[in-house]
Amino acid sequence: MVPMVPPGSTRFEAELVARVANVLHETSPSVLLQKFVKADPKMDKDLPVVHVGPTSDEEIDTLVKQDLQRTVKRSLQERVAAWKTVGMMAAVFAVYVALVALLGWCYTKLWSTPVMSESKPDVEVEEFRHGVFSCFEDMHICALSFCCMPYRWADTMKAAGVMSFWTGVLIFFVVSNLRMWAQDYGPILGLSAWICSTLIFTYYRQQLRQIFSIKNDTMDKLKDFSLWCCCCCCAAAQEARQVQMKKLDV
Repeated sequence: MVPMVPPGSTRFEAELVARVANVLHETSPSVLLQKFVKADPKMDKDLPVVHVGPTSDEEIDTLVKQDLQRTVKRSLQERVAAWKTVGMMAAVFAVYVALVALLGWCYTKLWSTPVMSESKPDVEVEEFRHGVFSCFEDMHICALSFCCMPYRWADTMKAAGVMSFWTGVLIFFVVSNLRMWAQDYGPILGLSAWICSTLIFTYYRQQLRQIFSIKNDTMDKLKDFSLWCCCCCCAAAQEARQVQMKKLDV
């Protein structure tokens, strides 16, 4: 094979190209190595050819089987790890539910409010009997509203006849956990969940206004929404004191 020499090349360059072409066409890797390092074939033996990869069908089958075994083993390990994660999550959820139920049971035994009578006031009043920020006047309700708000709010709804205690606890915890979960997926979803949860608690505050014949125009609805949005503990305490005062009147 005659190498292509660029036009205008010198004789030395042409000889160099021919020499390189002859070297590259050698079939023995050891001879190729010897020519490049200018080794003397008489003083050095041919270097052994190192094969990269399998050289027979048996070796190929062995490698395929080993790779398949590693793949199956890795898949089983990933599956076991996934089931362990699911089991851990289920255990944490079960402990969480058990703790919520235990605390709720303790609340019903210690601080449950009796259900009010069904008599409805004939005269409409302007506002709740106690101010929003006068919760420190009743430290018992204040402490329950700030430290045990899900149970205090559910107890208020139960005493007013809106729903049962455990239904209220379920609604409060579901709404609160969904709101916290949504906040992990961006500000827009978190804000939407916050507004929706506030609307839910505002709706039940509207129910209390109807039960106690409290004025409920557009401005009152906005105030209720703002209160549950910005100071939900104060709202829960005010609603609880309204129910407690009605119980004392009866």
